[in-house]
Amino acid sequence: MKLAATRLSKRTALAVGIATIVFAGTAALRFGAAPSHADDTAVLVGNVGPDFTISLTYPDGTPVTQLAPGPYQINVTDQATVHSFHIEGPGVSQATDISGTGSFTWNITFTDGGYVFHCDQHFTLYGTFQVGTGQPPMVWPPVAPIVSVPVAPPPVTTVATGTAATSSSSSSAATGSAQVTATAPRGRLIATVGPANTVTLTLGGKPVTTVPAGVYSITVNDRSKKLDTTIRTIATFPATAQLSTAAFTGTKKTSVKLTTGRWKIYSSTNEGSVALFFRVS
Repeated sequence: MKLAATRLSKRTALAVGIATIVFAGTAALRFGAAPSHADDTAVLVGNVGPDFTISLTYPDGTPVTQLAPGPYQINVTDQATVHSFHIEGPGVSQATDISGTGSFTWNITFTDGGYVFHCDQHFTLYGTFQVGTGQPPMVWPPVAPIVSVPVAPPPVTTVATGTAATSSSSSSAATGSAQVTATAPRGRLIATVGPANTVTLTLGGKPVTTVPAGVYSITVNDRSKKLDTTIRTIATFPATAQLSTAAFTGTKKTSVKLTTGRWKIYSSTNEGSVALFFRVS
């Protein structure tokens, strides 16, 4: 009888010990301890689409907010032809194609710092997480230079009419990729947003799909009290300009320098529905 009780006690202790080890290992991965061996690389799950959604989670669906430095395997599923899954931060930049779909496995080593996973076409579709401690978090969307530029002759003057209208004059070029010497515009673009969830961009009365690079005057017809009008490049650190605010309705005139690449004009208050893309050659 005593022998049977001893065996039962040992089995109970062994079961408790195994459960403790499993719990400790799971908690370590969940709360920021990286695996100690390559064979034990932690698995994360990334997903984008098919709708306006993006996520980075543990296999059980818990969102990733904090990780320990180290190697990770990320299983990515891209379910949309209008989105990409792009993860980036210190030493990391890995992305799926915007127009493609599929499942991918990435082996990534994270170091201390802030990271972001986002869609390259929709900057309001994103999430952030922290790796390690003592480093500043990722700021997203990134701060970008304004693309409004001076035009001469005559010097560009921003003219606004309608509610919440203001008038101002530009006297110097913007910084970064927006910097340009004063020049005559190549043409006049007309952007119209609202009153429903729509945005259009035309040149000479025709919808814009491709235009030559250069400086353009742009007239914004804002017919919505809920939508802003924003233009930017499709890039990791884009040149961006807000042409009208969500509270504004009326007409505004300014100018932009369009550089070679892919561009987007959209409303940041409803980017998933109110957006169009064009190329600058």
